[in-house]
Amino acid sequence: MSFVTSALNSLNTARSQHFNIYNAEGSSLEVKIKSFAAHKCYTLISFPANLVASGASVLAAAAGACTIGALKIAVFAISLGNVKLPVSTGIMFFGERAVVSLFQALKTIYEISSDIYNFCSKCINTVKKALTALGLAVLFNKIKEVVIEVLLFIETRIEKGFNKASESETNFQLADGSLPLLRPLNITRKTFVQDWVHYNDRSFKDITLHTAISVATLPLNACAAVCSTVVTVALGAAYVSKALLYAATNINIPLPTFTNEAAQVAGQTLRDSVENAGTCLLDIPITVYKVGAAIGINRVLATIRDVVCYIPVAVFTNN
Repeated sequence: MSFVTSALNSLNTARSQHFNIYNAEGSSLEVKIKSFAAHKCYTLISFPANLVASGASVLAAAAGACTIGALKIAVFAISLGNVKLPVSTGIMFFGERAVVSLFQALKTIYEISSDIYNFCSKCINTVKKALTALGLAVLFNKIKEVVIEVLLFIETRIEKGFNKASESETNFQLADGSLPLLRPLNITRKTFVQDWVHYNDRSFKDITLHTAISVATLPLNACAAVCSTVVTVALGAAYVSKALLYAATNINIPLPTFTNEAAQVAGQTLRDSVENAGTCLLDIPITVYKVGAAIGINRVLATIRDVVCYIPVAVFTNN
């Protein structure tokens, strides 16, 4: 991991240095050209690398919090607050790298946008000066008007393309956005979870059955959430491509992409995953509380408060 981080940092540093060099006032034309070309080469590598690193770091941080963090909390609760595993969940480590990588990706976008803006500005100023020197300032204004009209035309065509692409999309709605195979499992699981007001009133039977069903629903919901998100992105790309194709050529592909339906599934499965994981996590101190109340150990009753206070400590520190 340290090698990957070091390599990515080196790429980002080199990219930023070359950006500063060809934008510096004192740099020669030859140096500017070389740095400009080098910046684009580094950008081609660093931009996707930063995006991948950011996404991977977020996933790693979430995985650490849900696995190692949950284990630390469980051990703390079961030991009545006497045992704290000195293990890091990695959320701070990976969280920092996610932020840094995302910042570098956004910085790259700024650098490219700055290059495009500067290039266009210089082209416009050069044309304006040349035409003014030739006494053709009126021609420059005409060219500017034509460019504006072209941009407005492109905007109109793109809008028509998306409107046309939307016409072939269906209005099919999944029942609450759930997948048919997962819906019965999630409905059954939810029958063992009461509203938040009476959350602590659940019996040992309900908690046990909910936990048993969660052995299947947790990984299935998580897998469905990831897969449906990937599918949504892919179908969204197809939808945009279909719209741009019509905008450019008037060729319409009257086939629905089902992007909206995939997004429904992604949203619902993500909600089910979070709700399922949250319930299982909260069941740990609640079970400890109920056991303590049943056998008359008063110290366990105070553990509920301790466990709640310990959750951020377990997730964000090594204690």
